[in-house]
Amino acid sequence: MTAVLGLDVGGTMTRGWLADGAESRRASGPSASLAAAGRSQSERVLAELLAALGLDGSRRLDAICVGTAGSGAGEAVDWVVRRLSHLVDPPARERVSVVNDSRLVLAAEQLGSGIALIAGTGSTAIGVLGPAEERAGGWGYLLGDDGSGYWVTREAVRELCSRHDEHRAPGLIGEVLLGATGTPDALGLIQLFHEEPAPARWAALAPAVLDCGDEAAGSIRTRAAAALAALVVEVAGRLGHLDPVPVVASGGLLVHHRPLAEATLAAIAERLPGADGRLATRPPVAGAVVLARALADRLAATA
Repeated sequence: MTAVLGLDVGGTMTRGWLADGAESRRASGPSASLAAAGRSQSERVLAELLAALGLDGSRRLDAICVGTAGSGAGEAVDWVVRRLSHLVDPPARERVSVVNDSRLVLAAEQLGSGIALIAGTGSTAIGVLGPAEERAGGWGYLLGDDGSGYWVTREAVRELCSRHDEHRAPGLIGEVLLGATGTPDALGLIQLFHEEPAPARWAALAPAVLDCGDEAAGSIRTRAAAALAALVVEVAGRLGHLDPVPVVASGGLLVHHRPLAEATLAAIAERLPGADGRLATRPPVAGAVVLARALADRLAATA
């Protein structure tokens, strides 16, 4: 029986899935991303996750696939491979594959080619066609992530600040932001926003912002959908040769906020008539297992 491990290392959470014949174990924890969490926390989180999966070093796997938004960084890839290669049999770097997390989204939906649109704390779109890969967005909250959870909350904060400057009432959007953060007014919120800029904290408020019923919430949702659709259109234009274009919408914000997901898929269909848009039905970590099994099969065939 083939024994494989799939890992989805996100900016907020890390999820693992051990598939060993009929046995299947899952575990999750905070982010183990070097970029998001730093080396110390990444080491601790990954060790705890492996322990929760029963991988203490005595068990040997056929292959491992790790999906991470930071897959392009050489240091991050080397760190992951070094940390996991002792779990495979025989211990070898080629049995540990590190891919962009978008490939997990597509693999989980049984797609070899297509575009994965991911909107959670951040946002990015990645297109895959054979060996070709094109991306748009994913620059982080300081430089981009338009349409993401962080972006939604930041736009709401900007709206509240504008209302404060114009001597208008905070409204329903103010009730959400001030109530959730315990700040007395827009000035206190501005100070907190700069003092504690951690993206995940602010992104967590996005669903409440979108659902608050404030007149500005509808505008923010429309603009978020347009920004996310623009990422898909940009990738499709670079990738080419996909007709129809499979587009899978994933990430915590889109998967758990149906109105935004529907608005985004509608915006994609309007701007990219050849798109076959759908909402992800399986978690990305399932795609990591699919890719790990495919790697194990390839290695077995060439042995």
